Amino acid sequence: METNIDIIGHKSRILYLEKLLKKEQHSRTLLFTGIPGIGKSLTAKYLIKKEICEGSEPPCSSCRHCRQFSMNTYPDFIHLRPDAEGKIRIGDKSGDEEGSVRWLIRRLSETSRSGSYFVLIEDADKISEAGQNALLKTIEEPNYGTTIILTALSVNSILQTIRSRALNIRFSPLSATEIFSILKNMHPDHDESILEFASIASGGSMEYAKILLNAEKFKKISDLCTDIRDMIYTNSQPACSLAQLSKDIQPADLTNLLINIYQYNLETLIAKTPLNKHFDNLYIDEQLIILKLLKIMTALKKSEVYNINKDNALKAMIYGIHKQETDLPFLERLQI
Repeated sequence: METNIDIIGHKSRILYLEKLLKKEQHSRTLLFTGIPGIGKSLTAKYLIKKEICEGSEPPCSSCRHCRQFSMNTYPDFIHLRPDAEGKIRIGDKSGDEEGSVRWLIRRLSETSRSGSYFVLIEDADKISEAGQNALLKTIEEPNYGTTIILTALSVNSILQTIRSRALNIRFSPLSATEIFSILKNMHPDHDESILEFASIASGGSMEYAKILLNAEKFKKISDLCTDIRDMIYTNSQPACSLAQLSKDIQPADLTNLLINIYQYNLETLIAKTPLNKHFDNLYIDEQLIILKLLKIMTALKKSEVYNINKDNALKAMIYGIHKQETDLPFLERLQI
């Protein structure tokens, strides 16, 4: 956990939340939504640390409570996040399975040491419907002074019965300038053109920027984009596989990164602005083709809830991309 929590962006939201938390309330539930890697959990930790701080200018990072929080030993902070399989489990009825929903419920039924519990549930959309239903009563009738913060990609991934009882705060993607500033601070000796590339193609997500800075993963994404371009113009068979890539990069992250790359391609084409040199091998100079690719990637993204062969789906859609050269109606059929 962070010893000093420095947040870039979201100033207006943080000011609003700071004022909100100053108000005397019996309990509160907040839902932070937005794409991965934009600071939702970091903001939650900052606000909780500020609430428990004993210093005169919270969060001071030096008082007893701040030190405990930084070392993850503050007794009344409960943190749930997905396990190695990407799930937050409901747990058994005993409530003994640490990190599960029922474990959280049991913890909150006990008396807090400070008089107030602070709960952060990261990626609450990774809780099953049964798990969310089990959590509902706790959110409906939390103990006095309990603050619960959930993070998720969107409100639609959370049961309506829960989100109707939570205050939703929507977090926007970071700007490319903000991402670059963070990356430059993390990697002061890195090639700036690579940092710039990662900042642009991240779509405002630090999580995606980190994927792109991984040389091995970027090589695989680049090879896939080259394959896609060759499929469009030469009808060649792809050497890369979405299924293979998905072993290293989550399918949703991969499609989002491809959308970001082609969106940047489109923007530079329209604005006639200089292209980052790391995009050279990925560049497509036909606006209509890029629009169709964006439509295809969106279709693939929507198909992730279905058990389909994405490699076959991608090839079928790419090979049909030259149909209807002047408009896009045929792409409506790509909504799998």
